[in-house]
Amino acid sequence: MIPGYDISFYQTYSTDYGKWYFDAKVAIEKGMKFAFHRASIGGSSRMEIVKDYAVDWFAQNSKEAGIPRGFYHFAKPGQTSPQKQAEMFWRITKDYEAELPPVLDFEFALPVNGQWLGLSWCLAYMTTLEKLMMEQELDDEGIVFDTVDFELSNYKSNGEWTIKVSGREIQNQPDIKEIIDRHIPPILYTGSSFWAGVRDSENATWAKRFPLWVANYFSSLTFPQYNIPDKVINSTTLPAVPKPWNDYTFWQYCAAGDAEFYGGDYAKHTDKAGLDMNVFNGDENKFRELFRLDVIPEEPPEEPPDTDEYARIDCQFYWFRSAPIYADDSKEIVLPMGYEAKLTGNEVKEWDTGITWIEVMLDRCGDYVGWISKNNKYISIISR
Repeated sequence: MIPGYDISFYQTYSTDYGKWYFDAKVAIEKGMKFAFHRASIGGSSRMEIVKDYAVDWFAQNSKEAGIPRGFYHFAKPGQTSPQKQAEMFWRITKDYEAELPPVLDFEFALPVNGQWLGLSWCLAYMTTLEKLMMEQELDDEGIVFDTVDFELSNYKSNGEWTIKVSGREIQNQPDIKEIIDRHIPPILYTGSSFWAGVRDSENATWAKRFPLWVANYFSSLTFPQYNIPDKVINSTTLPAVPKPWNDYTFWQYCAAGDAEFYGGDYAKHTDKAGLDMNVFNGDENKFRELFRLDVIPEEPPEEPPDTDEYARIDCQFYWFRSAPIYADDSKEIVLPMGYEAKLTGNEVKEWDTGITWIEVMLDRCGDYVGWISKNNKYISIISR
């Protein structure tokens, strides 16, 4: 697991308070690895969509800090269609050059003008957003196209692209296929209980196309929280992953993060609003591989420093011999106490006497090589 956060005007209640509530430059130093910022929210009957008042500040702050960023839209039903909300959200966020895919926050449980969020609303928004993403990716590569269609048959497919130029399908052409293979779908954020309460949601197999960011809180994690609590790391019960997903990509486990720990100043902000705390389901390299970020190269294991072994003389004197034989005619040089003779690695046992001889080099004597007996009473083997 690696930690991250999501943040919005909701936590600050002022465009001026952003810098007092939280600082991404401090957060990255304290281990935060990713960020999501609310960019917009579905409007009321008088407004189609509302841009988050603090998103520009937070987006710039996290960009300067070097934290990979994504942006989300808080969905509300009403007079504005899901297609229109997706288009307006995309216009707001496309120039931020986000490092992570865009997100739909699908959790609003109240009706607006008699309308509720449902599967058809969610699907229409997600397919519209993904169409816009793909059109941008093709345009960035200089590909001229007529239409991009995202087709799902009977809600039972994980989805496939149809891309046409002058009425001709081209999605299987090598250059187009490479772009499609590199493409990452948008992320769907929802609560475990909310999604389970949406009619027929467990059968919405098309949703598996979209990486799941699930909200499922530990009620015991109260303010203030920071880093990743052991309860989250060791959890075997949460998060509850709703069907049709088999696993989660991100998990929002509490809204009780201590923003002051991450660079905020509550004395100026005057409100200890909790920071939304999240984890990614995997290590940092998995995170970077999944979202096409530069993978952090593994540091090679440290090579042990080159050391040599020496036999240190611990008695008054010791004979250095020309051959591994216990005989007077093999004696050559007397080695004084404290002398260190470098070992060559060769060792011989003299069977008739039982003496083990080790070959050493007298580097003070022009690398002269000979033998001494290996007797721990009189010598010590040392490394340096």
